[in-house]
Amino acid sequence: YLLARNDEDVERAAETLRFPLFVKHYSSYASVDISRRSRVVTPAGLRIQARKIMSRHGAALIEEYIDGIECTVLVAENPDDPEHPTTYTPAQYRFPEGESFKHSDLKWVDYDGLSSFAVPDPVLAQRLRDESARFFVGLKGASFGRCDIRVDQRGTPYMLELNSNCGIYYPEADWGSADICLSLDPAGHEGFTRQLVAAAFARHARRAL
Repeated sequence: YLLARNDEDVERAAETLRFPLFVKHYSSYASVDISRRSRVVTPAGLRIQARKIMSRHGAALIEEYIDGIECTVLVAENPDDPEHPTTYTPAQYRFPEGESFKHSDLKWVDYDGLSSFAVPDPVLAQRLRDESARFFVGLKGASFGRCDIRVDQRGTPYMLELNSNCGIYYPEADWGSADICLSLDPAGHEGFTRQLVAAAFARHARRAL
């Protein structure tokens, strides 16, 4: 990957990184400015997309695109053992025809075409849970967060980001990714909420010591 702040950085990315590339905000939230055009396959396309992001945000993060599947794992702080957080069943996205990654329109506008299901491979599912738990602890996560992960054609996971305190509790017809993960868990939203409250009290008690 490369953080581009000017045209020289963009040219260096074109010369040193392997296409296709992915261009995005360097510290994004809510899929801001991620679109179908974020994936670029030529130096010309890279220049156009990078300049757009740099002009809006001052810099652009340019990464090698990971061809494969996209999954998400919800993680919640464990009130009894913060070093071993709770992870929920990983969900895999099923994209509409012609789409291969989540972008702003697919997340906020055309989401009716996006669906998800529990990751069917138990070995991969456990690996995603383990790596998400370690990532959450490594970043000193508190309360809850959702890890977004790409898995390449060889089955290697790549952590995209941890969405701390991500959107949740949406109406069932408009469930977000975290809600979908909770729908796959017997305790559901109620059990999740009770655990967050218990974790908050436990965290407060530890700080008082």
